[in-house]
Order: sequence, then C-alpha cells, then structure tokens
Amino acid sequence: MAPSGLRQCMHDVSPYLLLLICVSTLGPLQFGFHLAELNAPQDVLTCRKKSIQAKTTMLKWVHSKSPDTESWLPDCIPMTDAVFATVSSIFTVGGLIGALCAGPFSSKRGRLPAMRLTAVFYIIGAVIETLAGNAPVLSIGRFFTGAAAGASTVIVPLYISEIAPPKERGLFGAMTQVSINVGILGVQTLGYFLSYGKQWRWILAAGVIVSLAQASGLLLVPESPAWLAANGDAPKARRTLQRIRGKDFDIKEEVEAWDADNAVAEAEGLLAQSDATPPTSPGLPKKTSPVHLGFFEVVKEPLYRPAIAAVVGIMFAQQLCGINSIIMYSVSLLTDLLPVSSALLTILISVVNLITTAACSPLPDKLGRKRCILISIIGQGTSSLILALSIKFGVKILSAVSVVSFVAFFAVGLGPVPFILASELVGQEAVGAIQSWSLGANYVATFLVAQFFPIVNNFLNQLLGGAGWVYFLFAGFALLFALFVSVKVPETLGKKDADEVWALKHPPASDGLFQLQNTSFDAINNVDLATLLLTVDLYRRIANDLLKARHASTSHDHAANIAAVEQLLGRLDELLLDLFRADVMEVSGSQPGSHDPTKLGVFCLFSLPKIALDSMAEMLLPKVTCDAGDGQLIVVLLREFLDERVDAIAGDEQAVVLLNLLAGEVAEHGLGAALDVCVVVDAGGAVGRCRGHSLDGLLHAPRHVERGVGVDHEDLDISTEKPGRHGGSLA
Repeated sequence: MAPSGLRQCMHDVSPYLLLLICVSTLGPLQFGFHLAELNAPQDVLTCRKKSIQAKTTMLKWVHSKSPDTESWLPDCIPMTDAVFATVSSIFTVGGLIGALCAGPFSSKRGRLPAMRLTAVFYIIGAVIETLAGNAPVLSIGRFFTGAAAGASTVIVPLYISEIAPPKERGLFGAMTQVSINVGILGVQTLGYFLSYGKQWRWILAAGVIVSLAQASGLLLVPESPAWLAANGDAPKARRTLQRIRGKDFDIKEEVEAWDADNAVAEAEGLLAQSDATPPTSPGLPKKTSPVHLGFFEVVKEPLYRPAIAAVVGIMFAQQLCGINSIIMYSVSLLTDLLPVSSALLTILISVVNLITTAACSPLPDKLGRKRCILISIIGQGTSSLILALSIKFGVKILSAVSVVSFVAFFAVGLGPVPFILASELVGQEAVGAIQSWSLGANYVATFLVAQFFPIVNNFLNQLLGGAGWVYFLFAGFALLFALFVSVKVPETLGKKDADEVWALKHPPASDGLFQLQNTSFDAINNVDLATLLLTVDLYRRIANDLLKARHASTSHDHAANIAAVEQLLGRLDELLLDLFRADVMEVSGSQPGSHDPTKLGVFCLFSLPKIALDSMAEMLLPKVTCDAGDGQLIVVLLREFLDERVDAIAGDEQAVVLLNLLAGEVAEHGLGAALDVCVVVDAGGAVGRCRGHSLDGLLHAPRHVERGVGVDHEDLDISTEKPGRHGGSLA
C-alpha cells in the first residue's frame, strides 16, 4: 500500500498539472544547459586540443555518424583563460539583468507573457552562440541566454508555487532545481561525445531545439490562477484552477486563501486611488489594481528588509560555497587530479546531482526549509575541507568521493530550497520584487565565481604551491553562511503566511505573558496589560470583520473605508515602534525601581509576537472591565507621540478622517463603551479624558509646555460630536 503522503499527492496532482510543470520547467532546464555548455568543450573550443580524450570504440562510432560541418565557421575560437572566463561570466551578467526585470514584469503583465518572452530570448541567444565565429559574438549569445535564464529562475518558481497544491509546494518547488540538473546532465553528456573538431557547435545548437520546444509548449499553458485572482479576474482564476486540479477537486479552500491574501492589497490599491482623478463613467467605481511593490520600493519598507537579507544571504551561500566551481570548471579543474576521465566524472557528478535532488525533494516539506539549508551548507563545507586536504596530500580516490559528496549535499538544501523560500517570506504584493532580489544576488555571486574562480585558484596555487587551496576558502565561506542562516533565516514550513513566519523569529508566545509577570515586570497590573492587548486586538478584529464584509458588498465607499482602517492599523503599528525606540521603560520624574504600568504595558505589547494577541486577549477577557472611570490606556495614543506630531497630524485631513472613521466603526460594532475614555498620558503621568467617540478633539488638545509637568484635566476634557458609520471620506 502506498504511504499516506504519496496517496495524498496522487489525489492532488492531475495529468494537466504535470504537463504544466514539465513545460514551465523547460526554462530552468535551459538555465542549467547554458550554464554548463562550455565546460566539457572548453579546451576544444579555445583551440588547445582537437578532442578532450582519446577515441574509444564508442566515440569513433559517434564521430563517424556525426554530420559533416564543413562551412565558413571556424573549427575553434582562440581564447586566453581571462577571455574564456569573461565569455563564461557574461552569462551571469545577462542573468542578473533578466532576474531584476522579470519580477516587476511578471507582477504587472503576468507569469505567462514573461515565460513566453524568455523563450524568445533563449532562441535568439542559442542561434547566436551556434553561429559565433569569435569571442565577442559568442558573448552576445551568452548574454541573451543568460537574460532568459535569469528571468526563468524568477518566474518559473513563482508560477509553480501558484499552480501546485498547497501541501505539495515544497515537492514541486524542487522541480526547478531538478530541471536545472537535467539541463546540466544533458549538456555534459553531449559534451562528452561532441567535444572534438567543430562538433562542439552541435552542443550549442541543441539549445535552439529545446527553446523551440519550450515556445511551442507554452501555447498550452494558462496564466497563473493566483495572479489572475490578485489582478481582479476571480472568475477566470477559479475556472483555471479547477481545470488544473481536475473537475471533481474541491478548490474552495484555495479560493478562500486568495481572498484573504488579496484583501490587503486590494484595500491598498483603493487607498492609493483616493487622490486620483474620478472615474470616467459616472456612477461606476473606478476599477482598481492591487499594489505590486517594485525592486527598490521593497528596500524602502523596513517590513521587507529582513526578507531581502535572508534571500540575498542564501543565494550568496549557494554560490560562494563552491558549487559552480564544480559545474563550470570541473573538466579543466579535475584533469590530472583524479584517477578517472574528468569528462566521465563530470557526467557522474551531474547524475548524482540529479538523483540526489529528485530523491531529496520531499525533505523540505518534512524536515523544514531552514534545516535542509543548514545540513547542505555544513555538508558542503566538510566536503570542501576533505577535497582540499585530499588534493594536497594526493589521495585521488578521496578527492573523487568528496566531489560527489559535495554535489550530493548541495542537492539536499542549497540547490532546491532558495528557489521556493523567497515566495514564502513575503506577501503577494512583494513576492515578485523579493524574487528578483533573490535571483539578482544569485547572479552576482555566480558572476564572481565564474569570473574570479580560475584567477583565485591559480593565484593561491602559485602562492602556496600545489593545488586545491581554493577549497579551504570555500570551507570557510560555508562556516560563515551556516552562522548567518542560523540567525537570520526563519523557518517557513507549516506557516500560513509571512506574518506567522516572521513572528516565530521572536520568543514563542505561549508563555510570554507569564514570563514577563514572573520576572522583572511583576509590577505590571494584569488589567493594564490585558487592556493593551485587547485594544490592539480590537482594532484587528474590526479590520478583519470589515474585510470579510467587503466580499458581500459592492459599495465603493465601503471598500474605501476598509482601506482606511487598514491604513490606520499600519499607523498604529508605527506608533508602537516609535514608542519602543524612544525607550518606553524610562519615565520622567519616577523614582528608581518604579514603573509606569502604561509604558511597561506598551513595552510588553511590542516585545510579544503579534501572533499571540488573539489567544492572550481571549485568555484575559474575563479579567477586564472597561468603564469610563478606568483611566487606563484604551486607545494607544500617548501624549509623547502627539508632542512632536500633533501639528502634522492635525494638518493631515486624511489622518483625521482615518481616526474618526475608526471611532465610528467601533461605535457601529456596539463597542462604544471601550472608547468612552480616550487617555492621553504626558511625560509626568497626567491622565486626561475626552468624551465621545471622535478622536478629532484629541488631535487638537493643547500641549504642555515642559516635559514632566502635568496637564490640567480640564484642558483635555474635550467633548466632540459622535460621527456616524462613515464619519468622513478620504481626501
């Protein structure tokens, strides 16, 4: 009987899905093909040898069957090591540009048009390479194929993750790396048989055939249903997904996940249009588009910087641990070092890489992404160290074994996982840009290895004598990257969204409250902390209710109000961050050892993961009473925050509307009692009240002159009119 996981996979996967996977992965397959295409024929192509090996019986037969290629094309292209390194590395320059452009393009235009464009670039590049008569022309062809490869390694993992069943995304995400390895194995095998005379051109011509097959296959491929849903074509998205899954498959859960993921992006799109020109057709709301952050926009947002650091670090680890020193230079590197033909060993390496990658593809879904990466880095570092020592002491068989183990460990984690990790660290609005950062870093690192590995290798060998010293360097890189991954990369396995992924980088939420109360924060009153938790929880519950109601309403105003509440939530989060950075533990005029419960509460709230708020609020609900006499923090707007910002906020019509809107929505939900007390705390701890549900008066409350000086409560006793459900409109 098949294991339960296999049965589930067989149930979730349709023949049509398999066809889409096979066609789409022809892009990454060509990445591997063109990456390694110059490896085997290097000495023949550069006019150093007529053939890479003696003619065996098999090779004589192959040579006799090879087509006559007498033509105007030269038999070889004379190149020095430096020129050949440049021709090899220009592939990564094109790859970098393709990777940077592919994310924003695929987010705006769609995954399918982007994949079709890469097929065109592959065809152009492969034709130029095949007909090249000198190094500059060969470089131009390599640039085109590199651009297509870079774009493919951004787009295809996104496309696969969006069409694969949720429970099998790790498995199918590994297909990107599997297809790359198939391309490498294919071109290494062709290189073994065709690296003589001018037959090496047939190796490059094979790339034309594969790219034509890709272009033809893409005529059968639909647009990503997730992209369609995110861009306002939900009916077509559902039809496409149903076709991919099969007519009897229940897609309700996936469709609901789209709705949840796209709600925030939709609201942001509406908010962004609030200052735009009115719709051209009276009475019809202007069609909205979701927000897609660009390559540089994600850098400006602190929220996405940890994800950028994680994916860039992992991609540098993938290359600087040394894999492409084997893939791109194994034939020339291993000649005279190992007891077997270097060309055959290269094929063996490719076979091991392919088999190991395929066999290990379920591991990221079982062990976790982060653990697989760490196993991979540590294994590669150990193999590099053994390879360096075995080359130094002349133990050839150990060198061969360490090369094979090096490639096998790469396939465990650093090969497949980086391509799926980027799409799991951020939401749909930023995934294209983060994927571009990821693959851009990959190509920068690949360029460094391709361009400088031969130079550094020769320099170290001449400086220190002997060979293999560069692998000590790779072992050192592995140690550094293992430390980086341990600290900076979160686990994504089993996490439903990016918020949950990054929340778990902090201490677990389960016992956080009790740990705080039982240690240095025992002075905190339970009700104070509970009120803080319930306040933020209240905001989020309101926003979630409104977002759910959006799908049952066609009102443009209602949708705009949802966007406004979402915007306010973001501003409140920024407020908490400002308070934390301003050292909220310090209270002016307080005695040493004493604590302001309000400020301690804000500190505790910020230090806890957001994922803990719901469960903590439910746990503490019976202990809390919110009446008008509490004088505690019901609305988290501290006077210190307003001291520096009240003029700017008061002059910002949209900010005022947002605050009033939230108050109106709270009142509409029957939670008005919670807003009967709007507390303002100055540096000295003075507390004031504003009656009613509008916060407009709070923004215009007079400020105290000196820090630490209390404010008369009468100055803050502001009565304002309670707004209706839609207390204002966006500016």
